[in-house]
Amino acid sequence: PQRFTETLEGHRQRVSSVYGDLFLTRDKKLREDISPEIYIFFDPGADSDLVKDMLAERRFENVETAFENLLLLRDGPPFFHLTERGRRLLEKLAPLLLQEVFAAPDPDMALANLERFLRAVGPRSSFYALLAANRELLRLLVSLLGMSEFLSKIFIVHPELLDNMVDSSSASQFIGREMSESELRILLEQAEYFEDRLDVLRRYRHEEFLRIGMEDIYSKPDQSETAIRLTRLAEICLAAACVLAKAELERFGRPTWVDEDGSVHVADFAVIGMGKLGGGELNYHSDLDIIYVYDHQGTTDGDKKTTNHEYFARLGQKIISILSTPTREGYVYKIDTRLRPSGNAGPLVTSLESFRNYHRDEAQIWERQALTKARVVIGEGPLKDAVDEIISDTVYGRGADEAVRNEIHRLRMRMEQELAKETEGSYNIKTGRGGMVDVEFIVQYLQLKYGREFPDIRSVNTIKALQALHAAGIIPDADCRPLHEGYTFLRQLENRLRLIHDYSMNDLGGSKEYLNKLARRLGYDEKLRNPGDALMKDYERITEEVRRVYDRILGEG
Repeated sequence: PQRFTETLEGHRQRVSSVYGDLFLTRDKKLREDISPEIYIFFDPGADSDLVKDMLAERRFENVETAFENLLLLRDGPPFFHLTERGRRLLEKLAPLLLQEVFAAPDPDMALANLERFLRAVGPRSSFYALLAANRELLRLLVSLLGMSEFLSKIFIVHPELLDNMVDSSSASQFIGREMSESELRILLEQAEYFEDRLDVLRRYRHEEFLRIGMEDIYSKPDQSETAIRLTRLAEICLAAACVLAKAELERFGRPTWVDEDGSVHVADFAVIGMGKLGGGELNYHSDLDIIYVYDHQGTTDGDKKTTNHEYFARLGQKIISILSTPTREGYVYKIDTRLRPSGNAGPLVTSLESFRNYHRDEAQIWERQALTKARVVIGEGPLKDAVDEIISDTVYGRGADEAVRNEIHRLRMRMEQELAKETEGSYNIKTGRGGMVDVEFIVQYLQLKYGREFPDIRSVNTIKALQALHAAGIIPDADCRPLHEGYTFLRQLENRLRLIHDYSMNDLGGSKEYLNKLARRLGYDEKLRNPGDALMKDYERITEEVRRVYDRILGEG
């Protein structure tokens, strides 16, 4: 490994030399592209207080930290011995990098993340050469570092992904699902040990998140398109985890069952996607809500025999572990199985017979409502068909009377009071008044009420179901418009909040400076003195319109 590393670095240094020589011939053009005042920030003789004042004028909130980061940009990362060529490249790049930092929606975040990135790159001058040779790449890099803490963290931990940004248009060149699955399968097969495969799966997800996030930020696709891509990625990772989990249980053999004729068959296993996974509406930081179902009781045929139920319980737990256990590369997804029959009190996996009996005899109204978004994401053949039939019968086999409406409304109000906890100027875009759950509950109630009569409204996707309800004449134009506009606006806002922060985020509020930065990221006019005020006014107007529709359909009248 040491010899390989030394050989690789030798090649990279030679490539760096070529790129560097090419770049350094463009000094005149470079200076024309940089505002003359930028060079004041890199003048070692400049008065530090003057520089800090100039940073404050450029929307930096923490000028002391910004000044320290500026010194690193000027002098290079400490304790790393840059080659002479690398140092010359960084000297040429630094003014360009800083100029892009000044243009970022959040210059504090951009400069702080740039400092972390440079530390991660260290003495590898090939990275500087790559940026030197591609001005658009440099702009994309700084913009990303100033836009998303979430994506920046991935990028700082894996600076080698810079190569994937060389062609900014590559983000839009998404390959098909089969090719994506094949690509991941090959990567996993090349890993020698199980622990290595866990890291491969995590790196694959990180790289795809970065690709989707770049497309999201720079090409601004329709929100539903981003959700579909994120959902497809989750399904690919979930399927890969299932394969890895089965390989780890080989000692038990195959789960089998015997039919009335004495013939032996292999028992099947299915994963039902619920919530946003089921609806094809995943966002960044979304957990995967799933239910495990298998079709027949029996025993395994391996050296270490066990019951099918125990085998599938082990399989389900192994899938969760593969996806959720933190390694040096982080985790893939967090898994939530609380929507299974009887919730946490019930077994992790459910037989098909038990799944059918529970939803026929015991399921509560909220569980029936939750199944409006249920979809088999792993599994096929007779088991998938049987699960689909149970879901259809449970959700659409009977209508929704006044008692159902009252219970859904009661649950919604309880969520608003116990989860949202809103105050004036501080909102929850998911569970708050007029939030996304308002729209989802309206759609789900109307699906329960009219789905038996109108099969076209049985979509697991909220927007598609809303459009079908409108087409069927169940929701009039006057109600459909604010619901559609509101849900689209709120989903986009949720998307941006989760891109900015490195965790799941649904709260809207904060300082004027924070809201101004958020509004700029959402595309509000840069010329507005306080674009955050415009954002909050839009939010209050839109959620009030959503709540008016909610009150007409689900409220107490």
